[in-house]
Amino acid sequence: MSELATTPLRQIGASVDEDGCRILSVTPFHYLDGAEQRLFDIIEGADDLSSTSDELAGSAQTWPERYHLSHDRANVLRPLALQRTFRVLEVGAGCGAITRYLGEECDLVDAVEPVPARARVARTRTRDLPGVEVFVGDLFDVPGENVYDVIVLVGVLEYVGSGSPDLAPYEKFLHRATSLLTDDGTLLVAIENRIGVKYLSGAPEDHSNRPFDSLEGYPNGSLARTFSRSELESLILQTSLTPRVFGAFPDYKLTRIVMADELLGADESLAYRIPHFPSPDWGGAVDRVANEGAVWRTMIEAGLGAQTANSFVILASRQPLSPLWPPDVLAAYYSTARRAAYASETRVLNQHGSIVFDRRALAGGGAGSNTPIDDGSTTGQESPSDTPVQLQLGRTPWTGGTDFLVLLSHANDKELIDWLSRWTDLLSDEFEQGQPVPIDLLPHNLVALPDGTLRVIDSKFVQRGITREAVVARGALVTGQRLSRMTKPSRWGAFTVEAVVRYVGTLIGLPADGSWIADAVASEAAFQAEISLQTPEPTTREEAVAMQEAVLWDELRRPLARSSQHNPGGDARAALEAELSRMGAAYETLVDSHDALVSAHQTVVESNAHALSNLLGQLATSQTELGKARIGLDAHVAEFVRIKSSSSWRITRPLRSVSQLFRRNSHPSGAETPTEPVSTAD
Repeated sequence: MSELATTPLRQIGASVDEDGCRILSVTPFHYLDGAEQRLFDIIEGADDLSSTSDELAGSAQTWPERYHLSHDRANVLRPLALQRTFRVLEVGAGCGAITRYLGEECDLVDAVEPVPARARVARTRTRDLPGVEVFVGDLFDVPGENVYDVIVLVGVLEYVGSGSPDLAPYEKFLHRATSLLTDDGTLLVAIENRIGVKYLSGAPEDHSNRPFDSLEGYPNGSLARTFSRSELESLILQTSLTPRVFGAFPDYKLTRIVMADELLGADESLAYRIPHFPSPDWGGAVDRVANEGAVWRTMIEAGLGAQTANSFVILASRQPLSPLWPPDVLAAYYSTARRAAYASETRVLNQHGSIVFDRRALAGGGAGSNTPIDDGSTTGQESPSDTPVQLQLGRTPWTGGTDFLVLLSHANDKELIDWLSRWTDLLSDEFEQGQPVPIDLLPHNLVALPDGTLRVIDSKFVQRGITREAVVARGALVTGQRLSRMTKPSRWGAFTVEAVVRYVGTLIGLPADGSWIADAVASEAAFQAEISLQTPEPTTREEAVAMQEAVLWDELRRPLARSSQHNPGGDARAALEAELSRMGAAYETLVDSHDALVSAHQTVVESNAHALSNLLGQLATSQTELGKARIGLDAHVAEFVRIKSSSSWRITRPLRSVSQLFRRNSHPSGAETPTEPVSTAD
């Protein structure tokens, strides 16, 4: 066995248990989160064990399972320039998510975990990596020789002292780790910040689940204890190592971004734009007393950004700068809450004083895999993938300016119409070029220059065959959702997110009745089902689309009081505003029902009025005809009276009598012959 292929730890000759773990010691520390057996079963039956395994990540059903199986776990290490030849020691390997990534990057990894149930999961996760060995034990079981190029402590230091405020256990632990490093080796520590902006905004402390607990110094005690930046730097400096500290968001657990202090000096706006807020609460959703994103921006502008990141990643070495962090990288952020084929890394580079975004696919051969270009042009070539949506990668220069969505959030209606029309004009220009359409060329991916010109800063997805109208509708949907979070509920005179979305659509020419929203939601759900990894992953594409639609509709129907990040009154005010929103929505429903009833009643009344009008017309006609008949009858009666009173009528009476006698005699016997009555007037 070559020198590279072994370490003193591997030469101890420790016994091997039935799961393949080497037993160093059995300690009384038995931290379990209850998911160990379920994780073992999932991993044991999986085909893809990689750090970007959709199969594993899509199997997660609970927070502990997601924590151990997510693509995001390795992001805290992905920016580092790990070498294949490095010998790595991981202390506190847990269930092997970080171990897996280390084994993919380095040929020799010794992973030490004190809890046997968790060590067996880590061993199963790395069963196809011959360079990884998993040991049951702790740091002090490792032989005291300086043979490791990298020692990794991710989520470990906070537990070393069992929550004690006494610094001695932490100092002892760090001294021991330092003694195992080579002369040019690096100690990596990832840990929460006790005064992180998440905690400053009222989120519960991750270990005690109590708001402001770490800021108050853990007055009720805790099983774990975190530190401020200055406290961590002081602990590291006592080991004779030089620390370099990086901020991590939303934290070191499921990391999206790792940023260097140099980013704050290069462009403060990037430092507060790139993180996504609010950061998740892993112990359960809790209403914040402040807008985390706004607080973070204030911290940066006050020069406190370096002290108030949610988590820290510390690279400590005997050199002034650790070689693990590339010198030109200001930050690295990840889009890994996606299927592996669409997962990407973006490095923010400082090149000769200019900031450049370098985007690359994490998984080779996926929908976004391509060769990044280095000439500073706007995009790389899209991949030859047959998937309907593709990643557009490569290098793009950073364009400074005002966040376009921020402009929209402060604009009045007239200004909104103007700004949104500029966006749709920019979109039209892209369609005129005949290229694959950037379907995320949306307001939140734009900045405005001082002259009002809009520039794209983060458009990655392209699609052929999609219409301009579909992208406009997507933009209205997404922009309305985001504005409802960024603005006060009173801004819109509406009660739900859907009402804001409908209003934004109206301003850019979509039907005012919101009839377009259902199609936009269906289209967005199909897009998200294509690129996003859901946990747990549905078994069919149809189920995935239906799940995404349900999520979108849930947000659209959410009261603005619950959606908006502007909630200065805390829970009580939010509850009152939510109830007001509910009552307002109910009122709108009643108004709609009333309008429908009035409309139906009006229709019936109009129909009856028309029928009555017809009847009145017929009656008027009949009355006219009757009047004419009466006039004619009166004329006949008058004429008859005139005739009977005339001398002619009297002179001809004898003739009429003879005529009557003749008519009687001409009838058969017994027949009655009508006789003309003799007028007394004669």
